[in-house]
This record gives sequence, C-alpha cells and structure tokens, in this order.
Amino acid sequence: MAELEVADGETEYAPSEQATQLAVGIEHELENGIQARFEVYTRQIARPRREYLNLWREILAFPELEGDRVRVDPTEARTHGFEALISKDGPVWDWSASYVLAEAEDRIDDAWVPRFMDQRHAFNFTIGFRPSPNWVLAGAWHIHSGWPFTPQEIHFDTLTVPGTGGELAAQLA
Repeated sequence: MAELEVADGETEYAPSEQATQLAVGIEHELENGIQARFEVYTRQIARPRREYLNLWREILAFPELEGDRVRVDPTEARTHGFEALISKDGPVWDWSASYVLAEAEDRIDDAWVPRFMDQRHAFNFTIGFRPSPNWVLAGAWHIHSGWPFTPQEIHFDTLTVPGTGGELAAQLA
C-alpha cells in the first residue's frame, strides 16, 4: 500500500510491515477433470500498518471527512485459516466454489481483537460461459459472516449540581 493518509494528518510513510507466512496445501485433479485444493496457513505480522477507520462502517465518498474516524495502532497482527476449493475448466463452461474458515486479529493494548474486516466464514462461487473464443460471460457470488461490530449507544441524562438539589440546566438558565 503506497498511500499517505494526508487527510488524517500523516506526513510520513510508515515503516514497512514485516510478515512471516507458512502455508501448506495439497492439490489433486480427479478423474472427471475437477481440480480440488486444500490449504492451511498462518501469518504473523510485525509492525502492522496503522489504520484510519470509520466506526459507523458506512460507505462514504470521502470517509476522512466524517466525525467517526479513528486511528488504530496495532503492535502486531496475525491471521490463520483453512481454504477448500473445487473447480472445473471446460471448453464452454468454467466454475469454481470455495469455502474459507479464517481468523484475523490485531494486538492492541495487550489484547487480541478481531481485525476490522475479519470474516470468519466465507463462501465463493463463480461461473463462466464462453459462447465464442473472443467472449466470456461470468458471474460470481460471495457470502461471508459478519464483520466484528460494537453497537453504538448514546444516552442523555439530566445532571444535578451537588448541594443545590436543582438541575444543572436550571443553574445555567
């Protein structure tokens, strides 16, 4: 990522992340031409990049202008997961389906918390149709479990000024 978050007050690029990843997989072609692949992986990230996030998760044209923008400074991060994929390429039709079970976490203030866009379960399906060698019509479907979310609650209350028995609003009026 070569972005400098100028709108968030950044004036220098952050140091590069350092990650160690280990993946082990197996791939096999079945007799009917279907490819099957299974993979497990783990990734440890030292010096993860700081992020600027909008807490309300709305899709905005200019997110840096919103009042819910916060800076997140994880000290380390980690991901691990499992993926299963089956696919078939044919002369006219192609398709693939995959399932992913994964977890992505940041270490913030000595606690591991889910990363902002962590999705524990994800399923993908794609299909492609080639009516001629020069054309491909394709579609994709993706569904995943929800992202981590903390509901926001705002409560208003009337304050009492100690020793007066009256409300603060009456004192200010």
